[in-house]
Amino acid sequence: MTTLFKRQVFLNVSNPGQLVNPGIPGVYKPGTGGDGFNLSDLHIQFHVVCATSQSLKHAVIRVWNLSRDNATKVMNEFTKITLLVGYEGVNGDGEPMRTLIDGQIAEVRSGSEDAVNSYLEMIVQDGDMGANNGSMSKTISDGWTDDDVLNTLLPEWKNYQVTLGYKPTFTTTPGPRDKVLHGGLRELTTELAKRQGCDWFIEDGQLNFVPRGKSIPGQAIQISTTGGMIGVPIQTYQGIEARCLMNPAIRVGRTIQIENAAINVAKRNTPVVGVTNAGDVFPSLNAPTEQFGSYRVGYLEHSGDTRGNQWETYVICTSIDGTQPNSGPAIYGVDL
Repeated sequence: MTTLFKRQVFLNVSNPGQLVNPGIPGVYKPGTGGDGFNLSDLHIQFHVVCATSQSLKHAVIRVWNLSRDNATKVMNEFTKITLLVGYEGVNGDGEPMRTLIDGQIAEVRSGSEDAVNSYLEMIVQDGDMGANNGSMSKTISDGWTDDDVLNTLLPEWKNYQVTLGYKPTFTTTPGPRDKVLHGGLRELTTELAKRQGCDWFIEDGQLNFVPRGKSIPGQAIQISTTGGMIGVPIQTYQGIEARCLMNPAIRVGRTIQIENAAINVAKRNTPVVGVTNAGDVFPSLNAPTEQFGSYRVGYLEHSGDTRGNQWETYVICTSIDGTQPNSGPAIYGVDL
């Protein structure tokens, strides 16, 4: 028997001192609190992008047919936005609402499609104030480790409401001489991550470090021909590309499992400049003889329309402990 679920969306704009409190990180239960302006009942279109490659998580959110007064309030009074989605089951079950983006409104514009339908479009970024404006100039004594560097950077990030999320165990080789930390937070954090063989990214106000070829521990989401897959996954230069019905539990840096038999595979025989082994041009499949392979999500898009058909998650992922891509957004990210 088919189980039916109703899509749920929660969209809230607020002032800096009126943060929506999910209660559980990444999960929000409607009706438990949160100040601001609730836009959830309106027609909403959104496109959220996130990557593990030092690019900022960002979104374009369009809300249709606000009153003129309400549109003016959003443009002039609010600077923060929270978007969550989930599913409500017909029997009271389903999936809890989870955060797609919780960030700052970087830009707002109003417009109209025709004489009847108007819209308010917001560009939202997560952690952009710290990444673009944060800087520091400090010196730490000889014998320092990269944990000391991180502990020096974190208070500066906290000034921009960014705290530490996931971090693996760093190597502890002591520095032989004093170290000067001078420059932008973004550049200093990138240098730290490179020394530790990690990618770093900010998601929902948390700074995360993930070792290359590894993933953040947690339960893996399965994508299969009987479990939400849209179309056919393909092996490309950028990684394994796949689409599924929107699943807010899929997050960058985490593990998903894809049905290997459903992936359209590729192979390159002739050499490519900059790649020693032609077979490494395409990132490898994980456990190709098994039903499911484990892959790390390096790039992610959530696209939805509350009154339309679009409602999907798109990922570019790479095999856990496998060959990594040489190009593409999972490596270089995408900025607005």
